[in-house]
Amino acid sequence: MRYKVFIDTNILLSGIFFEGNESKILDLVEIDLVTSEDVIDYFLTGDTHFFIEKIKNLVNVVTAKEFLIIIK
Repeated sequence: MRYKVFIDTNILLSGIFFEGNESKILDLVEIDLVTSEDVIDYFLTGDTHFFIEKIKNLVNVVTAKEFLIIIK
């Protein structure tokens, strides 16, 4: 299955420069990274400001670790 995923800047930079879950996300072939103008399945972020009901009602807000668990 393919997923449309929007990732925040922190996830992107961490994935490029460091090892860990963020790097694993960027290496996945099952995801399409999209812009905010596209319809998305998941919003990956580590910023707790986005984990509020108002946003979670619009999109699946998850951390990189949670997303890796979901797609396995």
